[in-house]
Amino acid sequence: MTDDPIARLGRWRGMLAIGLLYGVLAGIGLLFALVGSNVSPYWPAAGAALALLWRWGPGLWPGLFAGSLAANLVWSHGGLLVSLLIACGSTLGLTTAAALLRRLHCRPELDEPSGPLLLLLVGAGGSAISALIGSLAVVEFGMSGPIELHEVWWTWWTGDTTGVISTTALFAIAWRSGRPDLARWREALLLLLCLVVVCFATILITPASAQGLSPWAFLFFPPLLWAAVRFGPLGTAIAIAMTTAAIAFITASGLGAFADFTDGNRAHLPFQAFTAAAAFTCLVLAAYAASQTRDSAALAESERRYRLVADNARDVVSLHDATGRFTWVSPSVVQILGWRNEDLLGADPRSFLHTDDLDRFPDGQRSTGSEELRFRRPDGSWLWLETAWQNVLGSDGARLGMQMTARDISRRKADAEQLAAAQRGAAFAERMASIGTLAGGVAHEFNNLNAVIMGNVELALRKPGLPEDARRRLEQIREAVDREQGVVEALLAFSRHDRGTGEIVELGRVVTTTLALARRTIRQRRVTLQVELPDRPVYAALPHGALGQILLNLLLNACDAVDRRDDPRVRVILGIDSGWAELRVTDNGVGIDPAISARIFEPFFSTKGEHAGLGGGQPWLHGTGLGLSVCRTLADQMGGSITANCTAGEGTTFTVRVPLSESPVNAAESVPLAAICARVLVVDDEPEIRRLLCEHLTGAGHIAVEASEGAQAIAYLDHEDIDLVMLNWSMPGVDGEGFMRHLELHPERRWPPVVVVSGWAGGGSGIDRWRREIAGELRKPFSRDQVRGTVDRVLCGRALEAGPASSQTGSG
Repeated sequence: MTDDPIARLGRWRGMLAIGLLYGVLAGIGLLFALVGSNVSPYWPAAGAALALLWRWGPGLWPGLFAGSLAANLVWSHGGLLVSLLIACGSTLGLTTAAALLRRLHCRPELDEPSGPLLLLLVGAGGSAISALIGSLAVVEFGMSGPIELHEVWWTWWTGDTTGVISTTALFAIAWRSGRPDLARWREALLLLLCLVVVCFATILITPASAQGLSPWAFLFFPPLLWAAVRFGPLGTAIAIAMTTAAIAFITASGLGAFADFTDGNRAHLPFQAFTAAAAFTCLVLAAYAASQTRDSAALAESERRYRLVADNARDVVSLHDATGRFTWVSPSVVQILGWRNEDLLGADPRSFLHTDDLDRFPDGQRSTGSEELRFRRPDGSWLWLETAWQNVLGSDGARLGMQMTARDISRRKADAEQLAAAQRGAAFAERMASIGTLAGGVAHEFNNLNAVIMGNVELALRKPGLPEDARRRLEQIREAVDREQGVVEALLAFSRHDRGTGEIVELGRVVTTTLALARRTIRQRRVTLQVELPDRPVYAALPHGALGQILLNLLLNACDAVDRRDDPRVRVILGIDSGWAELRVTDNGVGIDPAISARIFEPFFSTKGEHAGLGGGQPWLHGTGLGLSVCRTLADQMGGSITANCTAGEGTTFTVRVPLSESPVNAAESVPLAAICARVLVVDDEPEIRRLLCEHLTGAGHIAVEASEGAQAIAYLDHEDIDLVMLNWSMPGVDGEGFMRHLELHPERRWPPVVVVSGWAGGGSGIDRWRREIAGELRKPFSRDQVRGTVDRVLCGRALEAGPASSQTGSG
C-alpha cells in the first residue's frame, strides 16, 4: 500500500480537505481581525494550507482558492470582487511558497536544522505576496477605514507569517509522522499540564495596570524547550500551535502578558515577534535534536552491522599500530587461531609467525598487499593464513597503523599438497608403466639368450665322456642362468599392471627372488639381513608378483627406517599359522608414533621428507606416501591382510597373511604318458631357439618341422598334417596373436593344439585374450625335460579327450 495521500484520497478529495481546513481555520483567525473584518494579526489558515500544499503538491491550489473565497464571503462579509482578489492573493502566495520549498528539497518533517529557517524565509515571502494583493483589495474598496495601505499590509503580512511559523509544522509533520509514539504519554500529559499552568499563571500574575511586555511571558519558554528536547519536531509543533493559539485568545481577551498591546495596528507586534521567535527557536532546537538522534541511531546501526560482521566473520580481522602490534582483534580469533583476545592485544604478530615467513610480514613500505603466512597455534601446530592488509593513514597522510584480514587456508594447502603428491604418483606410475614395458622387452631378449645358453649347456652335459672339469664349468653356467632367470621373472612380475588371475606359487621362491632384487640396496645401506624360511615348500594362489612387490616395498621401507642407526638390522620370516602363510618383516629402526599409526596405510601419507612432522619422521629421506597403500591394496587382492606393530624409537614389524593352497599336481605324473610320435611345428624367428626345440623334440621321439614366422606356419597347416604347434608369441610379421586370430576366423577346420613359447607373456603381450584357446605355455629359458613334459601333457590330454582309438592311431 502506498503512503501518498493523493493516491489514497484522490485529487478531488485532497482539494476538498484543504478547502475545508482553510475555511475552518480562517474563521478562527478572523476572530482576531483588526482591520475591518478581513485583516488579523494571527492567521493559522495560511500555515495549514502551506503545509498541505508542501506535502501533497501545489496541484491542490483549486481547493485552497475555493476555501479562501468561501471563508471571505462567509466570515468577513466582503463583496464578491474583494473576496475573489483576496482568494487569488492567498492562493498565489501560498502556492508559490510551497513550490519553492519543494524545489529546495526542504523536508516536511523539519528534522534538519536548515528546515525551520527555510520555512520562515519562504513562508514570509509567500505571505508578502498574499498581503500585498489582499491589502490592495481591502484599501481600494474602502474596507480598511482610515488605516493606510502600508499599515494594512504590515498587519496582514505579520499575521500570515505568524500563522505560517506556528502552524505549518504541525500539519506537515503530523501527516508525515503517522501515529504518534505514546511511549512517553505520562511525560506528555505533564508537559500539557505545565503549559496550562503557565497560561493561567500569566493571566493571574500579570497586573491589569502593567505597561509594556510583561516578563512573565517568558514562562512559556521552558515548556517549549522541554518539548523540543524530549518530543522531537512533532511534539514541538503541537506545543507551539497550542501555545500560540492560547496566547492569541488570552491577548484578544485583554488578559495576560500581552494585554497592553491589544489596541492599535502595530500593537500586536510584540505578540507576533514573541510567538515567531519562540516557534523558530524551538523548531530549530527540535530539528537539531532530531538530526542528532537520527545520526546517533544511524551510527549505532552502522556500528551494530559492523559488529555483526566482525563477530560472525569466518576470517580474522585485526587492527595494528604503527609498530605492527595488535590493538584490536575480532572474536573469530578464538575459533580460528585458538588464541584469546587478551593473549594477542599488545603482542607483536612476528612472535607467532614461522621463522621462514618473518621477512614477508608487512613493514609499512607498501600501502596494501597480501601474503600467505604460517601462524603458530597454542598447541604448537602451524596454521596457514592468507593475509591481506592496508595501511591506516591520518588526516596528514602519516601512517597510523594497518588493518589486516586473515583467512585459514590450511585445508587448501593440504589439498594442494595431496594434488601434487597425486600428480607425482601418477607420473611415477606412468614411469613405472614405461619401465614395465621396457622390462618386458628386455626380459624377452634375455630369455631368448638364456634359452640358447641353457639348451646348449644341457646338450653338452648329455654327451658321454665329458671331462669332469668341463662338466663342473657347465654346471656353474647352468646355475648362473637359473639365478638370472629368477631375477628376470621377479622383474617381470613387479612390472605388470594387469596381474590377471592367481596362480599357485611357492612362497619361499618368491622370497628368495625378491631378496635377490633387493640385495644390492641392502648391501649399500649396510643393513644386516636375517632370513628364516620353513623346511618344506609353502604354496599359495596369488596374483602375479603381488607378494613379491609387497615384500620389496617392506624391505625398502625397513632400510629407510634403520637409516642412521649404528646397528641396522632387518629380519624376514616366512611361516605357517592355522591355514595361513605369514610373512613378517621386522626392523630396529625409528618406529612409528602410535598417534599416526592408523594412517600409515593411507594414500600419500608419509613421515619422510617434506611430510615429516615437527620433532618426528625422517626429513632427510624422500617418500611418496604410496608404498604401504599399494601393499594394502595388493594384500586385499590376495584375500589376505597386512598389519603393523610399531613402537616409536624401537622398530616396526609388518605382518602379511595370505591363505595357503595345496601343492600343484604335476600333470606328467598324474596322466600316464603314451608312446606317441607326433609331428610338431616349431614356429620361432630365432634360428637357435628353433634348432634347440627341434633337437629336444627329436630326442623325445617326435618329428619336428620348422617355420620362421607366422605366415609360413599357416601355410604348413594348409597342406601338412600337424599334431602340435609350438608358437613363439613375439615375432615380426604375423606374430602369435595374428596366428591365433587366423585360427579363430576359420572355425570349420580342426586345428592342432598350440603351445606358446615366450620369454614374456605378461601384461601388454596380448596373450590373456587367448588363454582358453592355448593348450599350454613354455617359458624361456627351458630345459629338455620341460619341453618334453609340456609336449607330452598336451598330447596325452588330447589323446584322452579323443578316446582310445585315437590314441592307438597316434602311436603307429
